[in-house]
Amino acid sequence: MLRAAAVTGHPAYFQPLKSLIRNAMAGEEARFELRPSSIPAVLKETFGPFFMGGAEFDPVAIFRSRGYPESKLSLLRLNS
Repeated sequence: MLRAAAVTGHPAYFQPLKSLIRNAMAGEEARFELRPSSIPAVLKETFGPFFMGGAEFDPVAIFRSRGYPESKLSLLRLNS
């Protein structure tokens, strides 16, 4: 889905929020900004129980806490 979005011109990001969390856990500085665009951006985040941070990871809560408008968030869940 991420690649399909990127091919059609949507700004596409692979696990940007998890990268921020990993960098913070390692004591490294990290920054992420959505590029301004008139079309929706697509972020691919994955969830996993391999460590507590992964089990409790909630990307929607991260955006909400930063004041991102909830009306602009959509969640797609794909089952394998």
